[in-house]
Amino acid sequence: MKPSILFGCVLAVGVMAGAPQYAAAADPLDGKVFRSVEKLIGGERRDGSVNMIHWTIRFKDRSYQWHYTDVLADGKYEYDARTGAVVIKDSKLKASYDARTGVLTWDRRKYVEVKEEKK
Repeated sequence: MKPSILFGCVLAVGVMAGAPQYAAAADPLDGKVFRSVEKLIGGERRDGSVNMIHWTIRFKDRSYQWHYTDVLADGKYEYDARTGAVVIKDSKLKASYDARTGVLTWDRRKYVEVKEEKK
């Protein structure tokens, strides 16, 4: 092999190794649990009074589980890291996540991440 060709191959490999890697942006919601900032209606009791609870949303592997009122709904979502939009598949619900503040807005309600309690 000619030295100039060998030098060109080494140079090309070096440039490729030093190039930035453009991996897909990590999903900041994956594996997290969010709780509504305020207590909301959680279902009616037998005596006619209403439970007030924090609604929760759990995210895992592009799926969510949303516990609101006395309903448990699940589905799929996509997160757009550029805009912060959370697209909820097969739903008219609108959602967004502000990575700077950590606030999730889901169906016009604010949610914050539930931090694990220290033992």
